[in-house]
Amino acid sequence: MTLNDVIRKIRKESFACSLYATDGCNTVKFVTDNQNEYFAVEQYFNTIWDIWESKDFLGSELLLTRIISLKLEHYDETVSMFHFRPQNDLFYDRTSGFLYNDDLFYVVTKNPSDNITIFDKRRREVYFLRSSDKVDTIHLSQLIKDPINSQRLMQNAILLHSSSCVFEGKSFLFPAQKGAGKSTIVTSLLSYGGKYIGNDSSFVFVKGKRLFLSKNPHCLRLGLETVEHNDNLKEYLANTANISQSKMLYAELVISGKVQIVPSALKHIFGDSSIAKDMCPLDYIVFPKLSVDKQYNTIRPLSREEGIEKLAGCIKDSDHKVNWLPFNEIGDLEQATNQAFHEICENLPSCYAIEYNGNPLEVYHSMENFINNERN
Repeated sequence: MTLNDVIRKIRKESFACSLYATDGCNTVKFVTDNQNEYFAVEQYFNTIWDIWESKDFLGSELLLTRIISLKLEHYDETVSMFHFRPQNDLFYDRTSGFLYNDDLFYVVTKNPSDNITIFDKRRREVYFLRSSDKVDTIHLSQLIKDPINSQRLMQNAILLHSSSCVFEGKSFLFPAQKGAGKSTIVTSLLSYGGKYIGNDSSFVFVKGKRLFLSKNPHCLRLGLETVEHNDNLKEYLANTANISQSKMLYAELVISGKVQIVPSALKHIFGDSSIAKDMCPLDYIVFPKLSVDKQYNTIRPLSREEGIEKLAGCIKDSDHKVNWLPFNEIGDLEQATNQAFHEICENLPSCYAIEYNGNPLEVYHSMENFINNERN
């Protein structure tokens, strides 16, 4: 039996669960033989993207691909068809793994004995073949996000390493690399009526000579000290009964030293209105710097040149990458990103830098004073 025979057999299977995930413009269909995977995907994307059961989906959005997840009979026999080679910087989190690549199929795995992910280059479908019913929520979320995010980059948006929210009726983008306090500043503002847009990454695009923000589904990855100093987070997570609806299903709450909270939990932690609508016009770009020993927070304006230079440093994310499955040519993505960045620079709003000590109440007062000064 060849791999093509295996694929043909898989495509004829009847699956117990299926759903559509859409960002409003682009859509993927996810089908699985494991109901727990369905629940995990639904929980992860809920409140950020629209999730539809197949029988209810009537959207006209562009269907990019179908992702099939299946516990495969004769799994070991199928895996033995591939001559994998070690590969660095292979996955969405830039971890290493094993790669097989030919004219028809692009196949990756972190552990061949557990599962393999096959990208069918002709059909542009993805097959996630498993040796068991173990649910890998992080991998499933990336399987669904990657084709949509890759397409967004081709549609004149850039994905910035950043956090973002609406506060006092103004939308803010906080671009920075790791350790600058992006998550700390956004969760601080959520504690005082802010509305969440994104954490760790946000899409930015130009429409009618104005910049807009768009959501990228992502867990809030919070340092333990951020949780400790935020009363809403600390109080909520202190109740063990709340942890199950805060963390990803079938995953730990703390992963790699970070507390990982699904966005759907924010309404329980910060209130029902704590998540902003999508496609918000962007008012201010503020580059954060967390300095825990700083006595007073400071906000200063940046020149246009400073803002562009800092923003450019947040396009390439040292922790994550898009298009880890080859939905688009790398050269095409880079060209599209460069063009989009040029348009963004032509329409750049006011840029500022904030250096702050991480105290949520002081962050609130600093940003409130900033907005009042801008209004006056």
